Amino acid sequence: VTFFVCFVFSAGIPVLLPIGCVSAIVFYWFEKYFFIHYYRTPPNFSSKLVDYVVSWVPISIIIYLLLSIWMLGNDTIFVTKDVQADHQAYAKLNDEYKATDYNTKFTSERTLPLVIMLGLIGGGFAIKWLAYEIGGRVKSFIQFITCRRGTTAAQLAKMTRLTQLDVEYTQAIRRGLMKGVPSYNLLHNPVYRDAFGLTQSFTRKHKHISSMHEMIEKRDSMNKLLKHGYVHGDDMDTVRPARKTKSSQKSDKDMKMIGYSSPTKDGADQV
Repeated sequence: VTFFVCFVFSAGIPVLLPIGCVSAIVFYWFEKYFFIHYYRTPPNFSSKLVDYVVSWVPISIIIYLLLSIWMLGNDTIFVTKDVQADHQAYAKLNDEYKATDYNTKFTSERTLPLVIMLGLIGGGFAIKWLAYEIGGRVKSFIQFITCRRGTTAAQLAKMTRLTQLDVEYTQAIRRGLMKGVPSYNLLHNPVYRDAFGLTQSFTRKHKHISSMHEMIEKRDSMNKLLKHGYVHGDDMDTVRPARKTKSSQKSDKDMKMIGYSSPTKDGADQV
């Protein structure tokens, strides 16, 4: 709505363009911040809403050109030679006549480029509509006359369109097309989880990407422990000592340097 209003009336009110630009930037970063930090459940609508909004952009261009011609074609905005006539009464009468003279608005020098652009865009839309309506009917008539039901390429294109239909998130969950992705959280996505080598116990406890960075640092520390004869638990949250060897007994000082304390009686310490 903000884009539509600012764009349509921008010819007569140019300040609407920077206002619309600032509004778009603020709205983008506002949605991006909440999408990353707070949004978890996908929205209850599909991409059809975006397609519907984008479909209004060509209509807004036509309305913009019509309003621009109407506003810029007013002689009271741009003073002409007729307004500077010697007789004020004649000049006033002439202005009142031209204010409602549609022919003058569309043929003046300042609106002629807008009129040409309006004609080109309107003609393009008309040709596209005629090609779709008349072309489809002519094609059906030719297929009827020649007893053809369509080529293999046409059938393949139709099947491709059917396979590319948009499916809503809730419908995809019910039909089993999407599994294991309950939210936007990347840690809950099994593809990313397997790529980063995360366990399900880790993803259940943590919700932010920063936890993964801490886990990677922790894993590096545990790799150092492995070199000294220590092994870690399945959930990567605990470590326990392996069988004591002479080399591991001599490396206690090195383990203290990387933040590992001596094992307790339970046989597990937190890093």
